Amino acid sequence: MSQPRRGYSITNENGRHVARSTDGDDLAIHSVYLPRVLDAVDAFWKVLNNIRSLRDLDQSTIDSMPAPRWLRDWIIHPTSHVDLDAAYAQGAC
Repeated sequence: MSQPRRGYSITNENGRHVARSTDGDDLAIHSVYLPRVLDAVDAFWKVLNNIRSLRDLDQSTIDSMPAPRWLRDWIIHPTSHVDLDAAYAQGAC
C-alpha cells in the first residue's frame, strides 16, 4: 500500500520507507523511519518549489538555504537515491 505526500508515493519495501516522485523522476528517498521520510519530502517540496533551476544556484546560495545538509549536498551532487539513515548517521540533518 502506498501513501501519497506532496507529489511523492511512499511505500514500505523490506522494512524501509521509500518515497518516489509521482512525476517520473527517478529519485528515491528512503529510511527505516517514516517520519524522517515525510520530513524529507516536505524539505524537498519547500526548497525545490522555490527555485527555478538547480543550475542557476551558486555555492553561497546553497549554503544559506534553510534546508538540511543532506538536501544541500544533494543539490550540489544529485543522485538517484537519498539514504536518510546514512545521512543522519553522518550528522547531515
